[in-house]
Amino acid sequence: MATNKRLIKSNDEGGGSVGFIAETHTATGASNTFTATGFLNPPDLTWIRTRDRAEYLHDYDQLRYISGNPARLNIQEVGAENDGQGHFTFTSDGYTATQSGINNSTEKIVSWNWVAAGNANTFNVRENNSITSSATAAGAGITAGSITTGWSVSANIDAGFSIVNYTANAVSGATVGHGLNKELDFLIVKSTNLPEAWSVYVKDITDTDAKYLRLNEANGIYTTAFPRFIVGNFNSNVFSLGNNNSTNGISGTDKYIAYCFAEVAGFSKFGTYVGNRPSDVYVPCGFTPKFVLIKNVDVTDDWFIIDAARGDFSTNPNTYAGDAAFVGISFDALGFTLIGSANSGGTNNAGSTFVFMAYGGDLTQVINTI
Repeated sequence: MATNKRLIKSNDEGGGSVGFIAETHTATGASNTFTATGFLNPPDLTWIRTRDRAEYLHDYDQLRYISGNPARLNIQEVGAENDGQGHFTFTSDGYTATQSGINNSTEKIVSWNWVAAGNANTFNVRENNSITSSATAAGAGITAGSITTGWSVSANIDAGFSIVNYTANAVSGATVGHGLNKELDFLIVKSTNLPEAWSVYVKDITDTDAKYLRLNEANGIYTTAFPRFIVGNFNSNVFSLGNNNSTNGISGTDKYIAYCFAEVAGFSKFGTYVGNRPSDVYVPCGFTPKFVLIKNVDVTDDWFIIDAARGDFSTNPNTYAGDAAFVGISFDALGFTLIGSANSGGTNNAGSTFVFMAYGGDLTQVINTI
């Protein structure tokens, strides 16, 4: 029998180390500072937004700072990063928030947080929950690609997640070291200085150089003559780029952030399923999911995020809308079910192929203080 998402929430899961945290709380007001605490590891990437109204989905990570503040991107937009004005800061066991978009009084807030290896030096690697930091890639055990200008890495091998900064070289086929020691299953790249879309690679789906997705849009797979990624060059050490402005623009000038994901058995799962509405579809993961990101790649429809922290609600990261009621998915001990009788076409459209990202297991923490 499927497990209701509301019944698997807890305030402390994952033993002494986690790789992903789904967290909710009630805001205290923009003139006050809300401090999220209790994270078993400090976050290195945070997506955060209000659940109650239309607002940006804010993106902050530990490799991008402007004037001492974590730089902000908005997932729904193509704009360049800004200095964040100190409205969000990372802490040793969570974060603080002050801005009205992420701390408006009495509003419900949700954040999704990934753990890498911090930013103590240019190259940082977490393995067996021990962090090695070095001024050189070799010192941290990271293999370089052909792009080394502006290159920095925070990689969590245990959790299959890394954050990578780099500066363009405008060469199609250029490679960038990601530090995970296994081939990527999912990759998100955004220019931090150009008004360019969030480009997405999904292994075996964007399987030619011409194909890619956009995280900030509802469209299915794009096909282009100007590749974002050169898929044949991906391997356990590097990902590879075209020479489009979205991922590898003007040499020495344009800057990018990359979020890299590789599957870890018992913790994360990346894959596909085919919708079958009005019938149910079961997706095995090997663990109880507590977060899923889903996208129909065949037709125009939103991205969906569903998680255990919020229960029967979904968020569309490509839109400004707040939470929407959603009872079309249930989690069980080994995967999740798309419930055909209750499900929207956005996650179970008959005959459509969907990609998904799922987290659960012992490296996942769920915090709900509402």
